[in-house]
Order: sequence, then C-alpha cells, then structure tokens
Amino acid sequence: MPIRYESYAVEEDQARILNDIVVTTLTKGFPAFISKDQKFLLIAYPLENQSTKTIFGEVYILNKLNDEITNLEIQDVDLVIKNCAKEIHLSDRLPASSDANEHYIAEYDSAEFVIETVNRHAIWEDNLENKDYKVGLSAFAFQIGVYDNIEAYNSQYDFNGGDFAGRIVGFSEKFVMPKDEESDTPYTYFLGTVLDVKDVKVKLTEVILDFSIILVDSFLGKLPVVASKKIFNLKNLEKGKLLAISADIKADFGVDPTEKAIFDQKSH
Repeated sequence: MPIRYESYAVEEDQARILNDIVVTTLTKGFPAFISKDQKFLLIAYPLENQSTKTIFGEVYILNKLNDEITNLEIQDVDLVIKNCAKEIHLSDRLPASSDANEHYIAEYDSAEFVIETVNRHAIWEDNLENKDYKVGLSAFAFQIGVYDNIEAYNSQYDFNGGDFAGRIVGFSEKFVMPKDEESDTPYTYFLGTVLDVKDVKVKLTEVILDFSIILVDSFLGKLPVVASKKIFNLKNLEKGKLLAISADIKADFGVDPTEKAIFDQKSH
C-alpha cells in the first residue's frame, strides 16, 4: 500500500490505521470514479479537520469489481491533501508502476520530479506518457531537514562564499531532484520555504489521525507537505525556515477527470 505511513503514523499504529481507513471508507464513503473498462471503482471519504470542521483532503480506496459491484477486491488505499490544481507534463512511466498506481517522471516549469498517481482510473486514457494533465499535488514526507535559510543549507557543502559570474554558488530555495527512478519506491528531494503550518485532526471510525500540513513555497509553488510531530523533529519549525524534504509527491487525477468516469450511482 503506498499510503506513506512514514509521514504521519508510528509503526505500531499502522495496521490499526489501515484497518480503520478501510472500514470507514467502505461504510461511510461514496463511489467516486469508475474505470473505462468498468473493472475498477474508486470510493472516496472526505477528511474533516475536527477543530475547524473543514475538509482538507480525501481518502480513496481502489476496488476491483469481480463480476458485480457487490463483489469488491481492494487493490489500493491512498490519501491526498487538497491543493490548487496545476498542469504538469508526464514523460517516462517508471518501473515501479502497477495497475493500482503508477509512477512517472513529471515536468513543471522546466523542473523534473517524480509523481505517484492517485485516481489514475479517473482518466480514461491507456497511455499517459508525453501528455499534459491538470492534477492536485501534495507531498508526504519521510525525511525533513530544517534550516534557517539557504545559506545555512549551502554551508554544509562549502558553497557559501564561492563566486561565479558575480553570484553565490550553491543550491537555490527551489532546488528539486528526482531520486531512485529505477527502484520500487522512487521519490523526490526538494527544498521549500515554510509559509504556514496547520495541525489537523480527523476522526475515523475508531482511530483519530493527527498530523501537520506544512505549506511550503517550492519549485511547484505552494505545496502542502504532510508530516507528524510524533515522527519528525519539528521543534524549530516556523514560517520562513527552509526545509529539505524527501517525499512521495502524489498527483490526484480526480480534480480533472474524464467526464464519463464520474460514477453515477443511479445507473449502477
């Protein structure tokens, strides 16, 4: 399951959280999208912040339909955070891809990064390579470094003080790099400046999920990054700090789906 527990759940809680997400979504969620071949059904459940009563994301379960809609086989579980849609270009489909989810090298404003698809079956196209799509982007961190500024980050590489053509040599605040493209878990390493931090808490059937959504200014513009204070050392986290983040960037294709993919409950 690519649900990226490393961002918000300690290991001993992961099985319990997965079970509760599945139970909650299947019993309280609603059919959202169906695949072109009618073999896959996506069920959605909104995530509501208990303190503000606002929806900040969704959980999706990808189900394979065996003969009839009442016979479901769970293929994948995923979570996304709401964000303004951006148009990205997908180039190479990576070896880690499967029927449940796919990984691609993507491009945005000349920068390359890795995305994992969510709601892939909401797009009725067999091949996504070399095409542009409007998607919702959110990042799930598994490593975070906190720095005062870009100079503090660059100092670890002895870049500060160097000069080339009249400018400082080193990484910029918008640096990004795709990592391990041939592995089973490709990801993206990038820098981002903290714009805001919001703590959220959502009640599922039995489990309460609580974590932080860190809004950073990055190569993708404003990007929400999920991280838990139980897992990461975020004591020095505040607006204006620079973060070095290793993360799974999820691209939600459900924000601009093929019209026919939208599930019509009346006709099924």
